[in-house]
Amino acid sequence: MTRVTLRRFVCLLWILTMLGCGASGPAGSPLPPAQAVAEAKSALAIGYSIGDSASAVTQKLSLPSSGLNGSTIVWTSSDPLIITVAGAVAQPVVGDATVTLIATISVAGAATPRPSRSPSRRR
Repeated sequence: MTRVTLRRFVCLLWILTMLGCGASGPAGSPLPPAQAVAEAKSALAIGYSIGDSASAVTQKLSLPSSGLNGSTIVWTSSDPLIITVAGAVAQPVVGDATVTLIATISVAGAATPRPSRSPSRRR
């Protein structure tokens, strides 16, 4: 790695560490809870197994329980027999099933749900 690339990497790592540790807003003031939740919501990502995507799920999902700004994430599933809140995926008996996962993100008492549709496909 060149020095410039290494410096950029170190700076990026520092920024990501600060964000992940709940860095403060301007002048060291903490973020308002609603803003912290909004940032955590936009950063939320479901982890898909190799070969899966948001439009076709056949294997276990990685559903985070914590996120940006020290947020707590609680999941609910529209059909826990197909996709559980732990991310386990069961194949539908016949055809495909569309399951909506809802992540409720909380930071210091502020919360907001974020729905995500995950169609489960037969293998």
